[in-house]
Amino acid sequence: MNILNIITNNTSFLLRNSNLLMMMSLFLIGIVLYQDVIFYDFVSYDDTIYMSAIQRAFLNDNVILWAFTDIVNYNWSPITVLSLALDYKLYDINAGGFHVTSLLLHCFNAILVFIIINIIFKDKNKSYIIALLFLIHPLNVETVAWISERKGVLSAFFTLLSLYFYLKINEVEHKKIFYSLALVSFCLALLSKAVFVTLPFIFILIDWYVCKVNSRNFYISKNLSKTILFFIASLIIGIITICVHSSTGAIISDEVNPLHYRLGNASNSYLIYLKQLFYPFDLTVMYRFKVIPMYTILLNVIIILGVFYIVYKNRIKRRYLVFGIIWYTLLLLPVLGIIQSGYHAHADRYAYIPLIGAYIAVVFLFSEMKERLNIRPILINSVGVLLILMLMFISWVQVSTWKNTLFLFEHNLTIDKDNYAANTNLAIFFILHGKVPEGFAYYKRAQRIMPNYIDMYDTVSRQLLKVKKPDLAVSVLLDLIKYDKYFIRAYIKIAQIKITQQQYSEAVDFLLQASKIEKVIKSDEIISEINYLLAYSYMYLEQNKLAIDILTNSVKTDDRAEKIDLLLKELHKKIMN
Repeated sequence: MNILNIITNNTSFLLRNSNLLMMMSLFLIGIVLYQDVIFYDFVSYDDTIYMSAIQRAFLNDNVILWAFTDIVNYNWSPITVLSLALDYKLYDINAGGFHVTSLLLHCFNAILVFIIINIIFKDKNKSYIIALLFLIHPLNVETVAWISERKGVLSAFFTLLSLYFYLKINEVEHKKIFYSLALVSFCLALLSKAVFVTLPFIFILIDWYVCKVNSRNFYISKNLSKTILFFIASLIIGIITICVHSSTGAIISDEVNPLHYRLGNASNSYLIYLKQLFYPFDLTVMYRFKVIPMYTILLNVIIILGVFYIVYKNRIKRRYLVFGIIWYTLLLLPVLGIIQSGYHAHADRYAYIPLIGAYIAVVFLFSEMKERLNIRPILINSVGVLLILMLMFISWVQVSTWKNTLFLFEHNLTIDKDNYAANTNLAIFFILHGKVPEGFAYYKRAQRIMPNYIDMYDTVSRQLLKVKKPDLAVSVLLDLIKYDKYFIRAYIKIAQIKITQQQYSEAVDFLLQASKIEKVIKSDEIISEINYLLAYSYMYLEQNKLAIDILTNSVKTDDRAEKIDLLLKELHKKIMN
């Protein structure tokens, strides 16, 4: 068989299998669009936290046990950290390998979107356009290009897989197998990132749409019983996630950000993602939380109610509108910030899966308008191709902003010069690259913008210690004490720095201040730590008896008992000599 026959036969096969050809094209377009990320670095924003945690985990014997029992970066997401741990095993600290995994997941997600939408709507051309929009839209760049957002792209993969298996339940054979696969995939999605807790409602939405399109009766009770195990999984992991966020301080309290502020921001965010769908410019990694004026909130509510009214009026004639808007609303609801985790107003990554609903509504509505207006196919196709190419170019530019920490946050500051997170991360970047004065200037700017950002003080002081600038680290911790004089850890940290500088008298002063605060806090762990450091300092000040008295009467926590006993032995030896 000659080469011409081989090419002809393969071409014929692909033409007969157009779905396969469409999926292959999605994969290749994704690779071409995002290929540059393979050469990009880790960024200081969360990436370093995950990498440090994973490197520590590999010092232990059981990484899997660690993944399921430890909290990393305020989150309990064991499947995500296992995924990152596997990448670390394969690629060590080569960031390009991590980016390859995220890129492949995104390409597979686009293929799953195509398959799922085609099964539901039985229209492969529109399904392909929806999947293509999902693949190339600039709003999704953050999810793909940010290594720390592996949790988003991975949870989306398992969510889409769960949807696919759920759709397969309607097949005559293997119902139990597909049901089990759908449930397991859903649990894996929640264990990757617990944001898709409303997915069981999407299952019901799909069943409603399929019944209506096929002129069958829809029974809500039957579908609730069918999805009951999914709701139970959502409830359990949702409660665990809220408890973890509460215990780690990730959830912003009502005192800091009252409910009416959060509701106003939620109404604003709901429309911002729709605006960014059509106007994907000024996208950045961090959008500051701002109080929304009342007139803006009222206008937002009117627009949202207007959208819902239009959807309701078209509930029979244009069911795709109902399907798309409900999909968007239900999947966006958990990340609208009504229960706020972190100080950001909204984030591009939150729209990754919810906006599929908006793509559905837009593509089907646009197709209907095209047919009604009887526009020439060549004209509409040319405009469509131009729009696709324009979106790809915008995404390509957006991808370039993720090259490293400097590119990412300098871009952030061009959009919002008073962004506290951008200034903090640039402070860390310059400090670690030996440009301490520039880094410290960025820190002072971040402090002026948001003095209540506690993580800023801790992170910047730790980086200053890494580059052997203890006096500057102390000044940062003193800034924290000025903001919150009851932040006991700042006193303890300063005392530890003073001990390393052999300034024991100053260390004692800070520890005595900490002990006064400790009487209010009453934590055995903190008491033990303060007493140990006090005794250690007094030993070098040659006040051995006082040091022994402190240690003898001290609480001994499990993690410090051995150190206290060793120090006591050393003190007794000094007295005897």
